[in-house]
Amino acid sequence: FVPVEASALDYDPTNGANLDPHVDDEWIWGERVLGVCLLSDAVMTFVERSAGITCSTVAPTSKGGGRADAARPAEFRLVLPRRCLFAIAGPARHAWL
Repeated sequence: FVPVEASALDYDPTNGANLDPHVDDEWIWGERVLGVCLLSDAVMTFVERSAGITCSTVAPTSKGGGRADAARPAEFRLVLPRRCLFAIAGPARHAWL
């Protein structure tokens, strides 16, 4: 394992900070992504990356409109406690956004 880059990000929940479902670039980041939650607990949501589902089509449907013709992909939320180290690899890295 050879680290490529390190980033420090501060997501302030009082501002509604979040990331849209995505896969970090596989060609540069490789097989695994490591992270650390330092200041507070966090929730990471994984959305199934299935046929026809891309980062731009995962947005929640809105009342009275939205993507009624598309089934919602499976998703689950993982609580990341403060001061935890996490690794995302294998199917969690490639089959989920």
